[in-house]
Amino acid sequence: MPLKTDRFPPMISRPVSSARQELLNGLADGRLALHFQPQFDIAAQAITGFEGVVRWHHPNLGVLLPGVFLGLAQREGLLADLTRTMLQQAGGAIAGWRRAGYGVSVGVNLGREDLHDITLAADAVAAVHDYGARPEDVVLEVNEEHLLSLDRGMLARLGDLRAAGFGLALDAKGVPTLKLETLPQGLFTQLKCGGLTLLRVAERLRTLNASAFQRRVNQARRMGLPVIAVGTETDEALASFVTAGFTHVQGDLLSGPLPYPETYAFLAGGSVGAGTAQQARTLPEAMAAA
Repeated sequence: MPLKTDRFPPMISRPVSSARQELLNGLADGRLALHFQPQFDIAAQAITGFEGVVRWHHPNLGVLLPGVFLGLAQREGLLADLTRTMLQQAGGAIAGWRRAGYGVSVGVNLGREDLHDITLAADAVAAVHDYGARPEDVVLEVNEEHLLSLDRGMLARLGDLRAAGFGLALDAKGVPTLKLETLPQGLFTQLKCGGLTLLRVAERLRTLNASAFQRRVNQARRMGLPVIAVGTETDEALASFVTAGFTHVQGDLLSGPLPYPETYAFLAGGSVGAGTAQQARTLPEAMAAA
């Protein structure tokens, strides 16, 4: 998927350090690339989408995870470039899957700075359209921590993205801080729960049915939102998430993040291991074990 690196020239024309240049080179030559972790519908026992997670295939340091380079991208003022490049890659992936007969969505993470960017909605539409995809095929994931200081400007940016057709996922990695019912109706189209907090809750879920965590899942279900459990690593976790009312699951029990070419085998029904410590399983196999 060759990228159109001249689409957003104002943001990639600032002179700066060698580290900045390395990042720019990685964006331009595709070394900063999305890998795709499948998301499974529990009821349908089928893949309905992927979360796109960025990896930097560094020429000297090997494959780098986001925690290694996102801080650098922020310091060098390149998070906006990164977001737009990942949207282009998501658009290209979606178009490729559709040509092969697979209609699945992709989630792309937004940074805190993106929520203040008045040009993001127009640029995001252009990015996915350039590769033959639609905004409706893309879910933009917003970390709940980024909304602690939610103001009118941020709500306007999110509203612009929804008006353009993008889905929005509230990505809750910790204890709930926002009440879904207080947000504008229809603003978020998914709830994602993940991270260590979710896994700890999963271990004790039977004693936490009245918790804020469980109330949030219940509220999302009443609102008709898909609720995705991120971090499905064990049979026990999967069973707990089903009991709690999650509608979708995502995690290394089923597949780790896949390089784009490997997604086709997975969509065709294969279990490819996904480079995880254990052999990945199909959802029916995992459900039977759970």
